[in-house]
Amino acid sequence: MSLNSFYIKNIRKLSFLDFSLLKLSFFSIGLTIMVSYPKALILDWWAYLLLLLVCCEGLWIELFDSGKKKGLWGRFDNFIKNARVGHLDLLFLAMLFVSGLLSKFFPVLLSVSWVDYLIIAIITGIKPFYKIFSK
Repeated sequence: MSLNSFYIKNIRKLSFLDFSLLKLSFFSIGLTIMVSYPKALILDWWAYLLLLLVCCEGLWIELFDSGKKKGLWGRFDNFIKNARVGHLDLLFLAMLFVSGLLSKFFPVLLSVSWVDYLIIAIITGIKPFYKIFSK
């Protein structure tokens, strides 16, 4: 079994709660990067927004064009059934740009230590990553 097929098989086990926890974990990792590497904040807020829209475009197309089921829950189920590894990459990049955008609007987010954000990322990432890597 290749690494790609392993990830695809196990990503399809994730629930809505797992994806929400992954988003929070990726957001915390993004804030860790923004706090520990201040040159990442050189861009203006509109550049982060533009990058966010470009990253989310693929996810939106997959989510809202993913089948006949109506409603957000039915579309999310189809989205999970057709999940690919690239979806997690796009989700990470989107959360990275959201953290950059929010840190531009709320500079108080940058006053927290990077260790605290890393602890939040580890705690929120335990359940989804355990589900991905468990047999």
